[in-house]
Amino acid sequence: MPDLIGLLKPSFVHNEIDSIRINDMFNRIVMATGYPRSIQEGWLDRIVSAEGTFDLSLHIEPVSIENVLQK
Repeated sequence: MPDLIGLLKPSFVHNEIDSIRINDMFNRIVMATGYPRSIQEGWLDRIVSAEGTFDLSLHIEPVSIENVLQK
C-alpha cells in the first residue's frame, strides 16, 4: 500500500483520454448503462470474479412501484 506522501505527491502521472496512470497504478473508469428489463441470477458473476484489483460501484435509480407494475 502506498504511503501518504506517495498518494498526495506521486512521482509519475500520465493522463490519457480513457485512463490515468499514477506511479505504478493504472486506473480506468468503465460505465455501463441501460441494463436489461429482466436479469438472471448471477448476472454480475463474470465482473466480480474477474482477476485484478478493482472497485465496483452500482447506481440503481429508484422507480415508483406504479411505474414498475406498468412495465
